[in-house]
Amino acid sequence: MVPAVGQVLAAAAGPEMAWIALEEDAGTPLFTGRCCGRSGTGIGRPGGVQHQTMPGRYFTGRRQALTELAGWLAADPAGRPGLRVVTGGPGSGKSAVLARLVTTADLVLHLPPPAAALPVVAAGSIDVALHARAARTDQLLGELGEAFDLDVGQPGQPVEKRVDRLLEELAARQRPVTLVVDALDEAAAPAELAGRLLRPLLDASLIGVRLLVGGRAEALPMLRLRAEEQQAVIDLDDGQAGYFNPADLVGYVRRCLLLDEDPHAPTPYRDRRQLAGQVAEAVAARAGKTFLIAQLEARSLTDAAQPIQVGQPGWERQFPVTVGEAIDRYLARLGPRRAAGTQPARPTRLGLRQRAALQLRRR
Repeated sequence: MVPAVGQVLAAAAGPEMAWIALEEDAGTPLFTGRCCGRSGTGIGRPGGVQHQTMPGRYFTGRRQALTELAGWLAADPAGRPGLRVVTGGPGSGKSAVLARLVTTADLVLHLPPPAAALPVVAAGSIDVALHARAARTDQLLGELGEAFDLDVGQPGQPVEKRVDRLLEELAARQRPVTLVVDALDEAAAPAELAGRLLRPLLDASLIGVRLLVGGRAEALPMLRLRAEEQQAVIDLDDGQAGYFNPADLVGYVRRCLLLDEDPHAPTPYRDRRQLAGQVAEAVAARAGKTFLIAQLEARSLTDAAQPIQVGQPGWERQFPVTVGEAIDRYLARLGPRRAAGTQPARPTRLGLRQRAALQLRRR
C-alpha cells in the first residue's frame, strides 16, 4: 500500500468497489466526510484530513449536477462518452459532489442521499475512487492495479508499459468499469497524470472504461478533450446551466448554524431559526459561490458564545469574501478557546495555515 495515497477502505466481490481515501488511521475518511458537507479544511499532514466532530449530514443543493451524473452512471456505457468532468473554483464543492456519488454507490456503505429529492445512485455503479492530492502517477496506477487485483507491472517500469498492461487486464474482464479520480490539479504531476494515465483510459472507452474526474478549470486542457467530450464538463459555478443556485448556499449555511442534526452540538443559533436564516443570507452573499468560505464562517459563528447582533449598522459587511479571510476569522475565534482549554476538535491551526498558503499560491 502506498502511504501517500491511502488505503483501500472497502472491497466487495462482483462487482468490486474499492475507494481509496486519504485517512490513514481510524478517523473518518475523506470521501465519507465530504459527502456529508462537513469536509476537510485541514491538511495538517501529508495524506491526512482532520477528524470530524459533526456527525450530522449537511450536504445541500447541487441537484442538477447530481441528477446528470447519476443518469450518466445509470446509463448503458455502450456508445456514450466515457467521461464526465466536475470543475469549479477553489472551495466550490467539487470533492463534495464526487464524494456524494462515491459513498452512495459503495456496496458496503451505500449511504442514502441526504434529501429525498436528490437522485439515488445505484450501489456498485462506481468501481474505484481515487483522490490524487500529492500522488504520483505511478502510485495511482499501482493503487488501481491493487483495487482491481490486477497485475500492472512493477514500480520502476515505464508508466506507458504499465498502463498498457492495465488496459489489457481491464479488457479481459469483459465488463464496464467506472473510475473516479478527484483533485487532478492537486496531483504531484497533474499534466503527467492526465496525459499518461487518464487520457489512455478515456481512449479505452470502447472496452467499457468510464472516467469521472474532479479538478479546477486549469487542469482541463491537460486532458486534451475532444469536441464531443467538451459537453461532458460540469462547471459547478455555472448558474445559467443550473449547476449553482444561491439559495443552496443560503440553505447550507442555515443548516450549519442551526445544527439540527447534531442536537448536542453547541451553537448560539439553536432554535433561533429566523435569526439563522438572516445571518445565512448575509454570509452567503459575501461568500459568492464558494462553499468553503461559507463552511468556515459557519464554524466560526457556531463556535462563538453569542450570535451575531443583526441590529448593529453594517453587520452584514463583517463576513469574509475570500478563503484567506475566512481562515483568519476562524483562527481568531479559535485562539481564545485554546487559552480556555476548550479548543474544539476541528481543523488544526497548522492545517488551516497550510491551506491558506495553498490558496495564495494558486491565485
